[in-house]
Amino acid sequence: MKITIFTPTYNRAHTLSRLYNSIKNQIFTDFEWIIVDDGSIDSTNQLVQKFINEDKVDIKYLFLENGGKHRAIKKGLEFARGELFFIVDSDDHLLKNSLEKIWNVWEGLDKQKRKYAGVAGLRGYDEKNIIGNTFQGVYLDADSIDFRYIYNIKGDKAEVIRTELLREVNIPEYSGEKFLTEAVFWNEIASRGYKFRWFNDIIYICDYQSDGLSANYRNLLIESWRGTCKYFVDLLNSNKIPRDIKLNVILEEYLNLCFVSQKPKEEIVGGLLYLTSNPIFNEIMDMIEQRVILHNSVKSNFDLYVFWEEKEREWLKRGIKSIVIYGGGEHTDRLLRYLNFKNINICGIADSNVNLIGKEIGGYKINNIESYYSNSLDLVLISSFKFENEIFEQLSECFQGKKTKIYRLYHENPDVKMSIYGQLYWNNEVKK
Repeated sequence: MKITIFTPTYNRAHTLSRLYNSIKNQIFTDFEWIIVDDGSIDSTNQLVQKFINEDKVDIKYLFLENGGKHRAIKKGLEFARGELFFIVDSDDHLLKNSLEKIWNVWEGLDKQKRKYAGVAGLRGYDEKNIIGNTFQGVYLDADSIDFRYIYNIKGDKAEVIRTELLREVNIPEYSGEKFLTEAVFWNEIASRGYKFRWFNDIIYICDYQSDGLSANYRNLLIESWRGTCKYFVDLLNSNKIPRDIKLNVILEEYLNLCFVSQKPKEEIVGGLLYLTSNPIFNEIMDMIEQRVILHNSVKSNFDLYVFWEEKEREWLKRGIKSIVIYGGGEHTDRLLRYLNFKNINICGIADSNVNLIGKEIGGYKINNIESYYSNSLDLVLISSFKFENEIFEQLSECFQGKKTKIYRLYHENPDVKMSIYGQLYWNNEVKK
C-alpha cells in the first residue's frame, strides 16, 4: 500500500460525501482511506457504511469516544498500511490528481527517501487561490521549522509524511484536554533533522467551517493549555530558531494568548518552566515582566472607536482627507474593525509582500506601495506593532520629496500605545 488517506471526523455527515467523491475519483489508486470517528452523534456511521457498501474505495472505519484530533491520529496510525500518511480533514476535499502528484514527487526522491519526512503541497481555497503564501520555484527542501520561521511561509499546507516516522513521534495526551496543534509533531520531526520536499502545486482544497478547528484555533489553544505550553516550550527550546524570532514572534504570540485569556503572571511564568536550561531563559523572563507591566498599564476606559473619531477630526483640521494603510496582515484586519471615517477616504491597503498583492482585507484590495505614489495622497498609516520603525524608514525613502505624511500609530501615541494594542488583541471576548 503506497498511501493512507486519514480522516478524523466529528459530526461531519453533511460534508463527508464531497470528500468521498474526490477520493474515489483519484487517478492514482494504490491507497486506503482510514476514517476515525471522534464520537459523532449525527449520521456519520450510516453514511460511511454506504461508502463501504459501494466498494469503490478501500475504507476502514473506526469509532472512538470523543477525545480530539490528535488522539484520532494516534488510533489511525495503528491501522495504517500506507508508506505515506496523508491527513485530510472531513470538511475538505482533494483534486483528482492530488495523490498522483504526491507519489510522483515522493518517487522523485529515489534513494534519498530515508532522509526526508515526506512531501508537502499547497492548500487552496479553490484550484487557483492558495492559502497563505509560498516560495519561489518548483521545490523547496526544508524542515517545518525552517519553512515557517526562516522562509516565513504562512498558511495551512498539505503535509504527507512517512507513516513509520510519524509512528515514532511522541503525541502527548493531557487529561481533560481535547486539542493539540499538529505543529507539535511537525516540529519534533524537524528537530530530528528531517526535511519535507515542498512543492508548489495545490493538492488540497479547504472549506473552513464556522465550527471547525481552524475557525476556533485560538480558543482551542487556550482551553487545552498544557498542550499549548508544550508547543511554545518546544519552539523556544529549538536551536534552529534565531533568538530574535523567539523573543519577538513566538514569545509575543504566547503572551497574547495569556493576556486574552486573562492568565495571572504566575501562570504565565509557570507555563514556561521547562525553559530553565534555555540560554535565553533570563531574557524570556525579563520580557514577560516588561510585558505584564505594559499589559497592566492598559487604560480600562480607553475606547478605540472614540480614539479614531478624535483622530479623524484632528487630521481633517490638518488637511488630511485621503490615506492608505500599510500592512496586509492580521493587525490591519483588526484595525479596520474600528475605523469608521466619515470624511476621510481610505484609498486602499499596501504591502511589500508579493504574495499578498491582489488579496483583500475588510473589503480593501492590497496593492504595492508604488500604486499610491500620488500628490493627492495625504497620509500612509503604518499598521504594525513590531516593525513600525523599520517600515517608517522604508516609506520615508519611498515618499521623499512628496507631500504624503508617514504616520506611526504607536510612536505618535505613546500615552495610549498599549491601550491601542490591548484593545486590538487582548480585549476580545474568548468564545466558549
